[in-house]
Amino acid sequence: MKNSTLFAIIVWMSLSVFASQNVQAQQPVTIKGTLPGAEGKTIHLMITSDYLVENETLSQKTTVKNDGTFSFDVIVDAIAPVTLSVNFYTFTFFVAPGENYLLTGKNIVFDNNINPFIIKPSLPLTLSEPDPLNRFLMQFEQKRELFEMEKYQDIFNSQNLSAFDALWMPVDALPEKYQKFCTDYQTYTIGALKANYSKKRSLKLGTTYLGKEKPDISNYCYMLFFNTFFDEYLPYHSNEIVFPVLQQSINKAASLSEISDILKKDPVFLDDELRMLFLVKLLEQYPFRESSVKKLLNDIVTSKPSEQIAKAAQDVLRQTNTLQPRTTAPAFAFPNVAGKMVKSETLKGKYLYINFFKTNCYDCLAEMELMKDLYNKNNRFIEFVSICLDNDADAFQTFSKNHQYPWTLLYAGYEQEFILQWQAKIIPYYILIDKEYKIISCPAPSPIEDIRHTLEKISWEEQRRQRGR
Repeated sequence: MKNSTLFAIIVWMSLSVFASQNVQAQQPVTIKGTLPGAEGKTIHLMITSDYLVENETLSQKTTVKNDGTFSFDVIVDAIAPVTLSVNFYTFTFFVAPGENYLLTGKNIVFDNNINPFIIKPSLPLTLSEPDPLNRFLMQFEQKRELFEMEKYQDIFNSQNLSAFDALWMPVDALPEKYQKFCTDYQTYTIGALKANYSKKRSLKLGTTYLGKEKPDISNYCYMLFFNTFFDEYLPYHSNEIVFPVLQQSINKAASLSEISDILKKDPVFLDDELRMLFLVKLLEQYPFRESSVKKLLNDIVTSKPSEQIAKAAQDVLRQTNTLQPRTTAPAFAFPNVAGKMVKSETLKGKYLYINFFKTNCYDCLAEMELMKDLYNKNNRFIEFVSICLDNDADAFQTFSKNHQYPWTLLYAGYEQEFILQWQAKIIPYYILIDKEYKIISCPAPSPIEDIRHTLEKISWEEQRRQRGR
């Protein structure tokens, strides 16, 4: 009886500790700030959902108020980087469960002509009172930058990688809840530096850092080293794997076990989970045959080496299907020149030739003039839609009145989510969509490229189909 009572007490205590830890982990994070010059603009809170493919996903969005203030409440289960973004201008810092953060911004004037896929401008935000975590990380990063500027040439030439150990900063003075993260951050950042500066990414370097613990995709610090070490390791640094042979095997649709056996030749990949993690990253990063990539990723999902790795494989699969031919195009809804909302779903039933443009883009204007002839010859079967990405609605209205294009013109504004969703890396940008709203090509050829024959073929086939009824 006494033993049973003692056992019950121990179980109750264990569950209480576990529950209290989870409650603490699920406490909301509050972020408040001011950003003069951004009044009325949408501010996004981005969180990296997968450190393997390093994709930032939208957690929340809100509008900066007329007094320049904004606020977010978000739940995180571990210390993690978050990014605030307005019109592709960004500010990144770290948050911890249950903490509050106050940001102060300087007046900002946005340049809406930047290419967000090339330039990453910064929001002029600072933490009003840097917490111990961000203060420590900022000090470490400043020390690292200065160290690299002064020592990089000597270290690279001498290959004295242990010199980076001098970057280490003691964590004892930090609150206990931050000590492990800051220790891991330094450990894996120093490891990543050694990998970057090493002329030959050695087996010892890989096993020292990747073998410290089980692969953990949710561990920001671990994945910081993993992604750095992985970059170029197989093609250039592995002594045991001939990359062209591996490449050929993947393209020939070899089985998962066959690919696994090839990778297993390198002692870095002896751990089953680490080997599968490397394979998922490999399939995401290199241009193998699409059908082979999808087959292997599906096999990894089915075999489920771990929940995390299976999810990562699913994320890469989803990524390979994004904006691909025969996949459903992203939906949109924007006002036309008259202010009436036009939804993409109402455009089904005809082929769509869509272009993104800006009113101050000379290439856009030149190609839209060429679209007139394409429209006149093909508008019976193909809907032409031009979507304006200007940040100035008045400029769009003036442009529309001055040019009087006969097809549909919509105003999206400089909408960050929309541009990222379509991966519009250049302007002008074109998409061709079929009658079922499935992508034919994205990006599609422009009017000065070979789109004329494609559109005329569509019109000819549709006309013949109607005659045959």
